[in-house]
Amino acid sequence: MDAGLNPDITVAVRMAADNQSPLDYYLLPSLDMTFEKLLLAEDNPVSLDTYRFVTLDFFFGMAQRARIPGAA
Repeated sequence: MDAGLNPDITVAVRMAADNQSPLDYYLLPSLDMTFEKLLLAEDNPVSLDTYRFVTLDFFFGMAQRARIPGAA
């Protein structure tokens, strides 16, 4: 994990066996990622799979604009 840019979140894409399409995504917050090297396997510990998503829909939903009632 390259911390040189000091990201808040790293999006890691694990590719399918054919290396042509994404298998899943990991949204890794820098607060919890204290290791220099990340190795993802077919089966990962729950400490990593907590951050696993099949699509990025959740991530894009978090980044979506929302109206706040009463805001100017």
